Amino acid sequence: MKLFPIVLFVYNRPEHTRKTIEALKANLLANESEIYIFCDGPKTENDIIKINEIQKFIESVNTFKKITIYKSDINKGLANSVISGVEMILNTNEAVIVLEDDIITNSYFLTYMNTCLNQYSNNKDIFSVTGYLFNKIEKVVSGNEVFLSHRGSSWGWGTWHDRWKKIKWNLDSSEVFKDLNNNKQFDKAGNDYSFMLRKQLSGEIDSWAIRFMYSAYLNKQFHLIPPVSLIENIGLDGTGVHSGNEKVKRRNLFSSIKLEINYTSEPILNLQIAKEIKEKYSKSLIRRSLYSISKIVFKYLNKKFKV
Repeated sequence: MKLFPIVLFVYNRPEHTRKTIEALKANLLANESEIYIFCDGPKTENDIIKINEIQKFIESVNTFKKITIYKSDINKGLANSVISGVEMILNTNEAVIVLEDDIITNSYFLTYMNTCLNQYSNNKDIFSVTGYLFNKIEKVVSGNEVFLSHRGSSWGWGTWHDRWKKIKWNLDSSEVFKDLNNNKQFDKAGNDYSFMLRKQLSGEIDSWAIRFMYSAYLNKQFHLIPPVSLIENIGLDGTGVHSGNEKVKRRNLFSSIKLEINYTSEPILNLQIAKEIKEKYSKSLIRRSLYSISKIVFKYLNKKFKV
């Protein structure tokens, strides 16, 4: 089986980074895999000590077949780091496996990702592969087959060079707003997607992931999801720049999961699961309305009291 490179993005969380890399080292294919680590630069003076600690640690790692470290002197931010970093590695590779510094992987994660990236490379219905099963739908997923989803994940994922080249990073706001207003197809993944895309276009957030997901939708492609989660996100503790603070209780003790996944030749879109995903990841009309009203009020107050 051909093994694809791992691309890891780290910033200023030494303990999260250490746990992420230690889990990766425990993967069955770790010593046969190449890893590229992108270290973002400091945003403030307080970041420098933490970043130096991280860089010292990753320079001591020797489990993998080959380790290449890229250090940035400036703070690029997550979106720019991911876009430029993945682009660089895909220029010379057919596919990549991507992680951030708060993703703990099961020891079979690399086996699963490489198997999928090899087996489904010619299936043009698939835009990306993820090792994450959405915790909100675990109870409705049965069996051991991978399946297709309108919704993807930025938590432990991979894609191919030819899919990546289809992504539109610089979106035409007028065209996208027209599409979102007249077409509800993007909301099949949950209407929080269009909610986030609107925030991206208005400059409230800077997300590579929502643009990635929108490109999959534009190309009428799906994301491949495992029947059980092979990753755990430990960054939902308030420490991340883009993450909230919450605790996720999983149905499985993921660290003990043995890889017994059936890689069907033709993964399908399970309509029951697709419906569940849409419902679980949709914001109510009231919540969306309150958000819009709060934006208007904030702009008014900011304009009124601006000195």
